Amino acid sequence: DDIDKKQFRLDQNDSDTTKDTIIQFVTWTILKLILMFMNTNEDCLVYIKYEKNVKEI
Repeated sequence: DDIDKKQFRLDQNDSDTTKDTIIQFVTWTILKLILMFMNTNEDCLVYIKYEKNVKEI
């Protein structure tokens, strides 16, 4: 096999090839909220109110 002629295969987005990321996403979100409460002395809700990235979640 010639390295320059390798072909890439794209797996379509279906349930067999897609990994479940909901658990990781929820865990990450909860941990981020806990850290925000610890770092802002419980002013987290004010931060969430004005943070555009959190609103999009």
